[in-house]
Amino acid sequence: MTTWVFTATSNPMSNPFSDDTNGANPQPKPSQSPHLPDEVAAKLPQPPSPTSTSPEPVAPAVRRDIRRAFFILLGSGLLLGALTATGVVWVMDRLNLIGVPEQPQQRP
Repeated sequence: MTTWVFTATSNPMSNPFSDDTNGANPQPKPSQSPHLPDEVAAKLPQPPSPTSTSPEPVAPAVRRDIRRAFFILLGSGLLLGALTATGVVWVMDRLNLIGVPEQPQQRP
């Protein structure tokens, strides 16, 4: 692992293709080691162990409750949608917004 130090130039309007523009020229910092110290590495989170690849089994009662809640929510959502659609059609009918608009008749 290489540590980079970015330095900014004093003139922000300098040539954008020069080597030292606005911190675009990274330089390695020699004072730091490319490896982390052991005490810092020990504090980092470790990846999960590959011993358990399958999830815990779900109890049948919990599975039944989840399925029941899903179907209740699905049914209530469908009922609410049907009532909303019926209400929109009813309001449009009351305001005479349904159907083909009247065509002006042409005189022969």
